[in-house]
Amino acid sequence: MKRMQPMTREHLEALRKTANETGAKEACLIALMTRHIIRCSEVAGTDAEGRPTGLKKSDINLLDGTIHITRLKRSNSTTEALRPGERDVLQAWLAVKPESPWLFPGRNLDEPMDRKTTFNIYRSLCRKAGVPVTSAAPHSSRHTLGTDLTRLGAPMKLVQQAGGWKTIQAAAKYQELTQAHVDAEVARLLA
Repeated sequence: MKRMQPMTREHLEALRKTANETGAKEACLIALMTRHIIRCSEVAGTDAEGRPTGLKKSDINLLDGTIHITRLKRSNSTTEALRPGERDVLQAWLAVKPESPWLFPGRNLDEPMDRKTTFNIYRSLCRKAGVPVTSAAPHSSRHTLGTDLTRLGAPMKLVQQAGGWKTIQAAAKYQELTQAHVDAEVARLLA
């Protein structure tokens, strides 16, 4: 099996467009997963012990324009600003979603949608959007955003904090640069 690859900017936009055309839940799910460095089970699912995890309706503050992300894997939880366009998709989803404390409820409304369902929705939308299979898993969004930040020259401390990682070493795995990027930056810095 090929190693997971970050999405291109074109694939990311195609995925968002496909989700927006599919429905309010899909648009909201993809908006959050492709604009925040968030794990699939931080959106919906269970932790290693089987306890429910994921975003709750109370984690969203439309008045302040913030989202609270409870990080897993001993990462630092964060309260982040909503990114452009997220308020609209959140409002559209909140207007039609079933009554539940979870932002993405499962069949049993007292529990979050399970991780497998989240994965299947994501994978299906990627397929419809023409995203290559090597980039068609929820973790690829996290990988794409982390990699994009490093390619755009963000300090590693910023990448660490944006992803909730406790150490810079944990964030550094997203620092994959193409040779063309390295060549351009070296030329710029040594000019």
